Amino acid sequence: MDVGASLTWTSPALPYLTSENSTIPLSNAQGALLAASSSISGIIALLMCPLIMDQIGRKYTILVLGFIQLLSKICIYVAHNYTFLFILRLLVGVGTTGMIAFLALYIGEIAAENIRGRFLILNKICVNLGSFLMAIAGAFLPYNPMNIVAITIPLIAMLLFPIMEETPYYYLMKGQEKEATETLTKLSGEKSVEIVTANIERMKSAILEGQNSKKSSFRELFSDRSSRRALIIKMIKKFLATVVHP
Repeated sequence: MDVGASLTWTSPALPYLTSENSTIPLSNAQGALLAASSSISGIIALLMCPLIMDQIGRKYTILVLGFIQLLSKICIYVAHNYTFLFILRLLVGVGTTGMIAFLALYIGEIAAENIRGRFLILNKICVNLGSFLMAIAGAFLPYNPMNIVAITIPLIAMLLFPIMEETPYYYLMKGQEKEATETLTKLSGEKSVEIVTANIERMKSAILEGQNSKKSSFRELFSDRSSRRALIIKMIKKFLATVVHP
């Protein structure tokens, strides 16, 4: 929901910020750049998060992203100049893009196969709910109360998310099979030791296959014709979404 609210924030905020009543007067060009800033900085998150998620875990990576979101929203509430606001929106881009990419990974690693799709769909529904909530807040509330609503969403998430479990995949990557087994048993509610053990072995095989293919995956992004085309299409799509419809 915080991702959706963050992506929609500029729609209700820019009419105020570019108006005569704004405490941070912006030109139309500055407003457009402010709207596009989060898409630009999202590249940083996509480069940064893979480096830290295997070091500190999926759960704590999401908590770091959530803290970035919460801190940036609080600072936006007290921001009084364009430069500071622009930097904060860059931080928001890091948090939202990282969350879009790696919350889905987290869900995929903790959810059983028969319900994984439902959680991923619910994830997308929550993004839309967050967008709707921010649009409603912007329509009926002044600028500062609207920002308080924006702060509330990541605050609730940060208070609740620590009760979540780390993923069994991460524990297995670190050689902590006992913790992985305990976590998988708790997440699945499965009481059969044989079934849990079989799932653990399947995860270990998947991790081993991933490690064997990791060395060539980045090179194949450019050398493989289909992957290269997909990369070009994705870059064009992102460019158009940023420039044409900031």
